[in-house]
Formats: sequence, structure tokens, C-alpha cells
Amino acid sequence: MEGFLDFGALVSFLESNKFPHAVNREAQLVELPSNAAPLPGNLIVKWEKKLPFFSMIQFMIENVPEDRVRDVETAITRLNCALEIPGLGFDHTTRRVFFRLVIPVLAPNGISPAAFNQLGQGCVKQAKDLYPGLNAVVGGRPGDQILSFAGEATAAARAEDGPRGGGLA
Repeated sequence: MEGFLDFGALVSFLESNKFPHAVNREAQLVELPSNAAPLPGNLIVKWEKKLPFFSMIQFMIENVPEDRVRDVETAITRLNCALEIPGLGFDHTTRRVFFRLVIPVLAPNGISPAAFNQLGQGCVKQAKDLYPGLNAVVGGRPGDQILSFAGEATAAARAEDGPRGGGLA
């Protein structure tokens, strides 16, 4: 199959291949199941209307307590500087931590279905890998020390959870 150059082509592909999804055509949003507990919700794909980009967004933590916001911001900043592909963010209005990839859609080929799937799986995996350390910060660990304990928090979570699934169905 050819790549997607616009939102309509993405939705047509999802529908013709019977992928589970929810679509909001007006906002150019698609929601795809990420199956990535303990992460809340699904993978959101937002296609820009005037720019040749789309975003993949996986929410990670909801309802960050007000007294933990500063430490969460600090942790996000430090992690983004250390990551090969930064993309962590914090929405102050909803107090949600998320991981976002912004992907260019270039003519003439657009984005292939295989690349779209790999990017979605990568976005969800990155969010799931970073969740334990950021959740520890929400729980009271100092945000400025995230780099010293994020790896141990992820390893402990993997040991508890066993083999990891996730990704797009």
C-alpha cells in the first residue's frame, strides 16, 4: 500500500483493514488502542490541518497533584535532555504527563503503514518505559534526581510485570 499523505488516507486505511479505532474528523484525531497498562487511555494520532506533520501522543500519568508539578517539570526537562528522542510533556490544564512524537509527512510517498505502526509502537514503548520513574516523582521522589533512579524504577516495574506486551493491535 502507498503511504498516507493526509488524514483521509489514514482513516481509509484503518477502516478498510478493520483496525479498531475512534475518529474525530473535525479535529483530525484518531484514537488507537495501545494496550499498555498501567498507561491511561490509548494512542492519539493528531493530523495537522495546515502543516505536513502528525503527532502521536500517549498519555502517561493523569491528575498530577499541584504540589508535585514543579518536580515533575524538572524530571521531564532532565529526561528530555538525556533521551535520544525527547518527547515528554506536561499539560498544565489537565495535569497530565505524556510522550509525543511529531512526524513529518513528506510528498510524494507520505508515511507507509509499516512506518506508522513502528512509530506508534515506539511512542507507546517509550511512554511505558519512562512511566515508572515519572510515577515515582509524582509519588514524592525528587525530580532533579530522576536520572539516578529512572532506570532502577523501570527495571523494578519490568520484574513485577513479567514479559511486556503493548504496542498497537
